Amino acid sequence: MSANTTPPCDFLSGSPRYRYYNPGYGVRFKQAREAKGRSLRQVMDDTGVHRGTISDIEHEKREPQTANRDVLAAYYGVQPAWLMTGTGSRMLAVSDMPEPELEAKE
Repeated sequence: MSANTTPPCDFLSGSPRYRYYNPGYGVRFKQAREAKGRSLRQVMDDTGVHRGTISDIEHEKREPQTANRDVLAAYYGVQPAWLMTGTGSRMLAVSDMPEPELEAKE
């Protein structure tokens, strides 16, 4: 590897070299979605946020509108501030979590 080549960043490894790496908001949105085990289509179906919008947010082609950010944060169970900045607590407090909507099954 030449002196000008940056090694791939494995910020989840806990390596001291990457201790202060703060990925962009797109990475955090994707991490939150994948941690919930959902595809773009599943998130779209469950939240009403179009999958193209979610993809654009994850690839940082656009910043999320406040309404979309808040809907996705609640869906993923994470703090909106953490999604956007990587600071603060990642997880929502139980008191902040939305009530699940239960559908009657016939």
